[in-house]
Amino acid sequence: GNSVLIWPEGSLNNTENLLIQKLFGGPYYLAKSTGKKVVPISNYLEPETNTIYIRVGEPLDLSKYDKEEALDILRDAMATMMFEQIKELLVEELQIKESDITPEAELINDLGINSLELADLALLCEERYNIEIEEDAIGNFVTVADVADYLAKNAK
Repeated sequence: GNSVLIWPEGSLNNTENLLIQKLFGGPYYLAKSTGKKVVPISNYLEPETNTIYIRVGEPLDLSKYDKEEALDILRDAMATMMFEQIKELLVEELQIKESDITPEAELINDLGINSLELADLALLCEERYNIEIEEDAIGNFVTVADVADYLAKNAK
């Protein structure tokens, strides 16, 4: 084959302002030793149907970079795919205009989401990502990135 499909270890987040935390070296060493491309993956579980949705990114040639740079590229690709999942949720469920959605976009001020829609967004995230969002956490959802960060840290 032309690429290696792996689930990079170390992808859960427990830090501020990162959708995906720093990755371990496995994907890099595999790419470097085989010369194969690495395919980034992101996923989420839909609890009511027990369906796992997987998003597969474009193959990345990490072998031409040093370890840290290669893993940063892979982590950025995975974080972007997670942001895209949040973006789809906002477009499909709350009818937000796709072109308005950026990581920095404020849910209320920029996207026009009211408090009821913010509560709906939290419920949708709870269902889609199989998590429980505390009421005080919802008040911290100022930007799209805040929602994505929370989900990355708390998804089961």
